[in-house]
Amino acid sequence: MTAARTAATITAGMSPWARRTVYIAAGALFLAGLGMSGYYLTMLAMWLGVSGWVAWLLPVALDAGAVVGVVMWVTGEQGSDIERYGRTLARQMIAASIVGNALDRALTFAPGPTSPIGLENRGLELLLDRTRALFDLLTGPDAVAAWALLVISMAVGIVFPVLAYRMAHALILVRKEADAARLAAPVTAPAAVEAEPETPTATPEPDIAPEPATAPEPDVATGPIPRVYVHDSADYEPGSPAWQARYDALPGDTKVAKLEHWLTEEWALGNEPVLLTADRVVGGNRTASGVKRRLADRGIVPPSERTAEPQLTTV
Repeated sequence: MTAARTAATITAGMSPWARRTVYIAAGALFLAGLGMSGYYLTMLAMWLGVSGWVAWLLPVALDAGAVVGVVMWVTGEQGSDIERYGRTLARQMIAASIVGNALDRALTFAPGPTSPIGLENRGLELLLDRTRALFDLLTGPDAVAAWALLVISMAVGIVFPVLAYRMAHALILVRKEADAARLAAPVTAPAAVEAEPETPTATPEPDIAPEPATAPEPDVATGPIPRVYVHDSADYEPGSPAWQARYDALPGDTKVAKLEHWLTEEWALGNEPVLLTADRVVGGNRTASGVKRRLADRGIVPPSERTAEPQLTTV
């Protein structure tokens, strides 16, 4: 995929009002799902005999861990260790959260007290009583109805962790698309201010002897002399005069195009700067990882990823 096609695809994405709508609606749904899932997991911890504020550590461990995994998964470079680890972490934490929410709904569904608050000191005895009551209900004369209601109750508990997980995923994707669209926007140079021509003053011409006629010189096109880019590998502070001078001299109309040229020159010289340093060249945020993939599609790779040519030995 070329840089031009990528930029066109990104800028044709969500409009600002649609992005704001997703932020508001998905944010509200994420908080609702996270709150209900956290409540059910806290109740589960109390059913298991964990009392006080310690019971809240269970939803923090599971739901917050799932959010961390989603962030690593979505924002990590494709195929990187960060992306793979984040995907595994998110799936494991959301699966554990779903099971925990379903167990709480099952224990609450059993006959008897519907809340473990104030009963945590009974510990294992409370859990055994709830398990016996649930077993008696599911094997009693109304077993079919009890099973149907139990499934519905557990399904309601599963909705909230799944909702929180999916809304967190949506928020991060929309934010990532907005950053990509901003980085792919063309860089517009400030308009040059034209100086007013000075009014020539008449001066008396001295008497000069006429010179012999010479052949007319060819017309030369006038205009601003284009700035020639000389490759510069220095790591300047973004915004400094030296950084701005190199940025303006780099060929290309976008940050992506400028960084493609800079990385190509670096790799051709045998250098292999880290992606963070490459991002600083154009003042980008995770621009270098996408540029690296696009260059790889065209067969341009850093020195460490080039296939070594076999050495011929003579006998």
